[in-house]
Amino acid sequence: MHCASCVGRVQDGLNALPGVEAQVNLATESAAVRYDPARSGQDDIIGAVRKLGYEVPVATISFPIQGMHCASCVAKVEQGLTRRSGVVEASVNIATNEARVRYIPGLVERDDLVAAVESAGNYTVPKVDGDEETEDVLEKARREEVSAMKRRLIVGAVFTSVVAADMFGRLFFGVSPLDGSLRPWLLLLFTLPVFVYSGRPFHAGLWVSLKNRSADMNTLVSLGASTAFFYSLAVTIAPKALGHPGASGHYTYDSAAMIITLILVGRYLEARAKSQAGSAIQALMSRRSRKAMAYRDGEWVEVDAKRLLVGDRVRLRPGETVAADGTVRSGESSVDESM
Repeated sequence: MHCASCVGRVQDGLNALPGVEAQVNLATESAAVRYDPARSGQDDIIGAVRKLGYEVPVATISFPIQGMHCASCVAKVEQGLTRRSGVVEASVNIATNEARVRYIPGLVERDDLVAAVESAGNYTVPKVDGDEETEDVLEKARREEVSAMKRRLIVGAVFTSVVAADMFGRLFFGVSPLDGSLRPWLLLLFTLPVFVYSGRPFHAGLWVSLKNRSADMNTLVSLGASTAFFYSLAVTIAPKALGHPGASGHYTYDSAAMIITLILVGRYLEARAKSQAGSAIQALMSRRSRKAMAYRDGEWVEVDAKRLLVGDRVRLRPGETVAADGTVRSGESSVDESM
């Protein structure tokens, strides 16, 4: 998503689903969705977003399960996993005693999946050495977006500089490095990578907009660049048919290339800024406490913060972060509540 128009399209598309209420946030690139599972499922919600031309990052994780003995065990575990909000798909293989889960990062994490398995029956998920948190798919997606945008911008800038040199040379000095009978074909050669490769996101956005009978910034950029490019292509192939002699110089390849490249500059700066902001937010969120000392069965034990239950007694030592909201039962200290 790049603008308020994108937010409106996604929000309207989600709210059009039966039993769905959605609020979309451009800054965090996320949607808060309330839905009735009996009327619309998570696959329907993800499909609606993808139909609008946007992507929902989905991660895949595999982990072993102990205690399964039959097909009934498989069904129980799969049912327990798929009931978790954020789980797109779960498949369990009894031959390898392994579960493979596709899920939406941020809505559910590995600890939630382990809890779902263990609550489905007498099953356990062994913790192996070196077991780490699932890779941050959202952060990876942001990095890939910036990297792809940078590649398209570099290609666009290199080839557009040649086309722009031709334009400014003829405009201010009356000469061009591409003068001659091959000039239109050379301009076409240098503009084609910009139009096809660098401009691909805009053209793809135009196609999605046409399918959804709407318009956005991609529509404007793609139509403007396409008009300039195909007009120049027609003049290059059949100049006399359009009333232009071959050497008249009535080509607008420069407009097509510069429209795409200049907009890409803005898109790249925007994507980089969003990636940096997202990383900062992620770093802030990572400061949350992952463990807590809870009073269980007459003793203090360390548990995952996500597995704290309402009514648990939690001990907070000096220097530790607060694992969950609660009321102070005993003791005195000072706490920074800015987090």
